[in-house]
Amino acid sequence: MAGLVDEMAAQIVELQAEIARLNEQLAPYLQRDEEERVQALIDSRVRKIVALLFPKYYWQLKEDEKPIRHPVKGWWWNGASIMEQSDRNSYNGTVEVEVCSYTGSGDSDKYTFVIPSEWLDLEDPTEIVHAWCIEETAKLAEEKRQKDIIEAQRKIERAAQDLADLKAKK
Repeated sequence: MAGLVDEMAAQIVELQAEIARLNEQLAPYLQRDEEERVQALIDSRVRKIVALLFPKYYWQLKEDEKPIRHPVKGWWWNGASIMEQSDRNSYNGTVEVEVCSYTGSGDSDKYTFVIPSEWLDLEDPTEIVHAWCIEETAKLAEEKRQKDIIEAQRKIERAAQDLADLKAKK
């Protein structure tokens, strides 16, 4: 009986060693499989975010019927294609993406931007992407308004100076 127990214990030790050896052999394949799965998930989310930022739509829609779009290029781009995409930055989790869109007459326009890690971590980033587009559009409009105010003040000052010069000549 003791011999049978010893024999079974030896077989268990051999099987455990075999399992450990097989797990060691499988580890690189499992790691590569996991990396590919994660990259495919990131690629899918990048495509979704690009589609949200640069949607395809019927160009004859009234402005208020058009979808929310990227504030810099989206106002005249109708859809975009991903030209290049970086790997996810291991430091801050962002991904840099270069997109392009056909602009007519055989020409295309390119644009490079960084997708924040918070967007990539969401299963459905629609709400946060649209909120960012609205916020960024408002910010750009305010910056333009401030520039326009400064330019108008310069014109008024020049006109006032010209008027003073004319009065001085009389």
